[in-house]
Amino acid sequence: MSQSDFQDYGSGMQLNIAKKLRAEVESGVIRETQVVYLMASIRKILEQLDETAQFGRLRFFCDWVLHSRLSRPPAQEVVGILQTIYDSMVAGTRLPQFSEAMLLVRFELLKDNLSTFLRQFDIKDFTQDTNAWVAFICIYSKVVADCPLEMPNNFVGNIRKISIHLEISDKLIDDHLPYKINWNFEAREDLPPASYFILNTYSVAAIGGN
Repeated sequence: MSQSDFQDYGSGMQLNIAKKLRAEVESGVIRETQVVYLMASIRKILEQLDETAQFGRLRFFCDWVLHSRLSRPPAQEVVGILQTIYDSMVAGTRLPQFSEAMLLVRFELLKDNLSTFLRQFDIKDFTQDTNAWVAFICIYSKVVADCPLEMPNNFVGNIRKISIHLEISDKLIDDHLPYKINWNFEAREDLPPASYFILNTYSVAAIGGN
C-alpha cells in the first residue's frame, strides 16, 4: 500500500490510532499490557471500518481480550464451530486439519485476519515472524485464560462453556520456553467434558525477555 493509498484508506482517528500501533509493534509485543492495548486499538478501528466479513474473526478475538466472559451471537457462532472439535473427540475421530474449527483453535484465522489488518494500515506484520507469533499466542492466551465463552440456556448445541487454560513451563530448553494451551469444553450435564491442547515453544532471547 502506497502512502497516498494509506492516507485514503482510513479516517484521521483511524490513522492516529494506527500510528500509535505502529510504534508499539515496532518495539515488540512481549507483555500482556501490550497485547491488550493492541487488540483494544484494533477493535476501535474495526468499529469504524464496519468490515465484518473481512475481519469477523479478528473482531471476535479482540472482544475476547476486553471481556471477562462472552455470550453474545459472535461468541455463539464461534462455539458452534468449535463444537465440531468436541463432537469429534467424544466420537474418537479427527477433524480435517484445515477445517474452520481447527484453524480457530490453532489461531490460524486470527493470524490471517491480523496479518491483513496490519498490512492495510502499514504496520509491521509480526505474524510472519514465527517466533514472534508463537510468543504472541502464548501472551494472548494468558490474557484470555479463564475468561470463558459461556452460552445462554437457549443456545442450540451441546456446549455450555469453553475456556482456555495456559500452562507455561518453569524451565527453558535451549533458550526456548515451552507452553501448552488447553481448550476446555464443558457440555450439557449428560455429556462428558473434553479438552483439546496445543503445544508450542519460542525463543525467549529472540523476543527480548520472558
